[in-house]
Amino acid sequence: PVAVGVPAGGSGLPPTPAALAAVGGAFDLGLPAYDLASGARLEERLEEPPRASEEFEVVLTEDDHYAVGLDVASGSVRFEGRRRQGSLGDEEVEVLTELWALNFRDLLVAKGVIPTATAGESLGIGGEALGVVTRVGSGVSGVAVGERVVCLPPDGMGRYLVTDARWVARVPPGMADEDAVSGTMVYATAWLGLLTMARVRAGESVLIHSAAGGVGLAAVHLSLRAGCVVYATASTAEKRAALLALGVRAVFNSRSHAEFSQGLLEATDGEGVDVLLNSLGGDAARASLKLLKPFGRFVEIGKRDAYAGAHLSMAHFLRAITFAAAHVDVLMIERPLEARKLFDEVQAALPSLPRLPHTTYPMARLDDALAFMATGKHIGKLLVATRDPVAVGPCLPGLLGPPDDPLALGLRRVLGPATDRRGACVALPD
Repeated sequence: PVAVGVPAGGSGLPPTPAALAAVGGAFDLGLPAYDLASGARLEERLEEPPRASEEFEVVLTEDDHYAVGLDVASGSVRFEGRRRQGSLGDEEVEVLTELWALNFRDLLVAKGVIPTATAGESLGIGGEALGVVTRVGSGVSGVAVGERVVCLPPDGMGRYLVTDARWVARVPPGMADEDAVSGTMVYATAWLGLLTMARVRAGESVLIHSAAGGVGLAAVHLSLRAGCVVYATASTAEKRAALLALGVRAVFNSRSHAEFSQGLLEATDGEGVDVLLNSLGGDAARASLKLLKPFGRFVEIGKRDAYAGAHLSMAHFLRAITFAAAHVDVLMIERPLEARKLFDEVQAALPSLPRLPHTTYPMARLDDALAFMATGKHIGKLLVATRDPVAVGPCLPGLLGPPDDPLALGLRRVLGPATDRRGACVALPD
């Protein structure tokens, strides 16, 4: 038998086009279908469902909520009507968001390049957000309803978010909203990698790859503030000029590991650098290891090679180098007390740190923001504002079943992409 359910959770939304199409697919295959909500057998073919692209414009009221869903097959996003969480846990905070900051990981997840799994947990897109506290749990004392906050939610880009109070902090005094949300996670990542792990010191040399992005610029500012000699790579002439204007000693082409390797060695009289902050992958990452001095520190902030299981030669460690990975999300999951300490240090320093350039898109153009990020042309951070309405549709169904089963394959063709487990569900027999 095949069971087809309508949208879960009593959302008040109509059955999804994909769910209705699945019922038709079951009938086409001569199989019975059942309504998961009532258990009733569906004896008659349902009417032709509306096209999946037919969405409705939501007029946002105080209680309206939507979340960003991912269509990995097409590399696009969608906005899905959701109900707000009911009661909060004792240590939880609900925030009505106004701004979200995009990170490169968000692009890789949205395009299906890397999975959502991090340290055993599934983390969607959206690393940091800014908004107004709307509810707090009974055990929360650090923030109050009505306060403007920056938060680091584990998942769920959308209009409302619920997260642990440890990852919520008041917007630093005197900071514009855009500056506060732009700087939080990128300065935290650079701080973790350079100050905590690499322990950079005045007079040391640092090479920062892709230094015109959010983390790259934060790393440049922290390194210069620490009294380091900074070298960098960037992908365009405009970016390289901007970095030189900040005081970077020399900037090389990040898209040619032969060019940046030769340029860096010439600039350092063949010695290389003490610390390297890496976000490049493949041959560029392997070439970068050769640019470290003996006892140098290589700090990895990228994840693509790690998810791909790329190999690293142990021969590099004969020069007594250190290899570390600076992942704030992993720190939050595995060592939350240390992560909160880092969060507090960054928030306290943020008002005195240089502001990062940013470009803001409305949430309705989230696809455009991700596409622009993919071009590699932006400098600084890309932000997404939630203030304006978006076209919201119902949740798409999830699909469970043996991956090679003919029935599963047939229904997948009927359903199309269906990845959200919180919507309707088609259950296939083993």
